[in-house]
Amino acid sequence: MAAFQKSVGFYNAPATVGDRASQNPTVYIPRNFLAGGTVNVGSFVWRDTTNPGTEVVTTGSGAPLGFIERTINHDNFNISVEGTLAIAEGGNVTVAQRGDFYVVADGTVDIGDTLYAKTATGAPTFSSSSAVETGYVAVTAGSNGDLIVVSNWFDRVTITGTASGTLSGTGTGSLSGSGTGEFSGTVTVDGEGNATGTLTGTVTVATASGTVSIPASGSVTVS
Repeated sequence: MAAFQKSVGFYNAPATVGDRASQNPTVYIPRNFLAGGTVNVGSFVWRDTTNPGTEVVTTGSGAPLGFIERTINHDNFNISVEGTLAIAEGGNVTVAQRGDFYVVADGTVDIGDTLYAKTATGAPTFSSSSAVETGYVAVTAGSNGDLIVVSNWFDRVTITGTASGTLSGTGTGSLSGSGTGEFSGTVTVDGEGNATGTLTGTVTVATASGTVSIPASGSVTVS
């Protein structure tokens, strides 16, 4: 017999780990995989190296295959507990490649923080220790134990190039002239094409006039 209910809340829970968090499109792997061992909902998976075409597991290296969405299509295979978020070995798993989902914060999380997957368990984490990047970032903030929303409807692009422009300013004198240099940085582009980010680099003054007390070269931010 299953355990009796032990608590009652005043309000419905906003979500459960692995739930979809929005009506944005969710993109799935175009085939049905089986669990190559117990797979926890809300975790990341990799192809099983023994059966890469049919099974997924929660250990691996490199970018994970996808995220396990909570679809409520499995029986509770341990009747001695109130409920489970585990899919038994051999069960069907729903592997999402893109979407917005709920996970539990394992520390203080700010919007834009990178979500990683632990290579030993597939568990989501915001620490890079023994983990790999998933492509997801936090879109809500929270503290340890809070349910937060993560999304990978964002693309990060590393940009390098040459900066040029006109410099002017006031120190103990006036500076004017042209600057050139190299810049690099990461820009995040969301699903609507909006770009955010910072490019940084060093600009060397090619031509200057006036008397100044600041160096002729320095770091600038290009945004």
